[in-house]
Order: sequence, then structure tokens, then C-alpha cells
Amino acid sequence: MALFTFNQANGTLLSAISATWAGDTGTLEVQSSKLQASGGNAFASKTAYLNESGSTYAIAKFTAGTSNDYRIIICSSDGTFNNGYYCKITTTTGTVYRNGVFQTSFTLPGSVSIDSSNVEIKLEKASGGVINVYAGPVGSTSFGGGFTDGSPISGGFSGFYFNGGGSTTPGVISFDNGVAASTVYEFASFNRGVGRGIARGIA
Repeated sequence: MALFTFNQANGTLLSAISATWAGDTGTLEVQSSKLQASGGNAFASKTAYLNESGSTYAIAKFTAGTSNDYRIIICSSDGTFNNGYYCKITTTTGTVYRNGVFQTSFTLPGSVSIDSSNVEIKLEKASGGVINVYAGPVGSTSFGGGFTDGSPISGGFSGFYFNGGGSTTPGVISFDNGVAASTVYEFASFNRGVGRGIARGIA
């Protein structure tokens, strides 16, 4: 499944939303239409990733909070920001890393600050090893910055990380890894092999 919007009932754990998630799934819960640390914690440090490889982009919507550190991750072999690409956003700045090494930084578009506004961010690996970041207020993103990787990382998982700055409990409103759910066609009135052959023709 590609898109997760965290608007389930308060107290719903990430592990109960989908078994596709890995990481801190048992200590992340929905509260007031955002995913946050269970019980609330303004200093919470949490990470989670979708256990689906092949994602070339990810989109996250993060909640406002003074001095909160949010990171969106793609192409990571273990789902964390220790490898792959990630973009860190704090206050009005975005910073992009490859395997933990700084690549570029930019000012968040739209005069937005994560200290006072919810922020939407998209990190993508485009053709030719180009890494792009789009950011801004939720629902109104534009190009922020990027770089060209001469040896682009392939495969890997996408996810997010946050570390609270002590003012408000950090949270994630939604997350999309761009991996479409696979469709299985079954035809009850046909031989199963024939039905799958037809399905291949449809696809």
C-alpha cells in the first residue's frame, strides 16, 4: 500500500494499522489525526519505515513544533537514515544527505517554518541520479533543492524519523512511499491458470 493517512481512532498503534511497517511500530500511536510517540513525549525520538523495496520517492506531512527535527528517507537498505538518502527539516531549513554525508541545503519554500506550521515534503530519486526535494506548507509544495549523485543508490526502503525539540510532541500526519499495491485477478468460473493468463493480458 502506498499512502497512509493517520486518522484512525486515538490510541491505534502503527503496528495495528499495517504489518508492512517496521521500526518503532509498537510505540507509535494515532492521536488527533497524527502519528506520534505513545502517550505523548515532546522529546520523543522515533523511526519507522515501510518494508517494501523499490520506492523512488516518499512524501510526508509533519506537524509543527519548535526545534523539532524531521527526516524523510528513501533508498535505505535498513529503513533508517544511516544509509540511503534523507532530507532533514528544522525551522526553515532543509538539508539533504547521502549515506549520512551532507550534500546540499536550502530554505524551505513558501516562507514556511516547521516551528509554527505543518510542513509537507517530498524526497525523490529522479532519472540520471538526480535527487530532488519539494517542500512547503501542506498542500502547496514547490522545488526546494537537490543534487546529482554520480553513483546513485538503488533499491531500499522509505520511511521517516523524528526527534522532538521539547516544545510539542512531534508527529506525522501522512506518509506515501509511492509503491502501488499489486492487484491479483481471480476468475472463479475459469481454470486458475487460464484466469491468470487473461489477467496478464489485461495488465
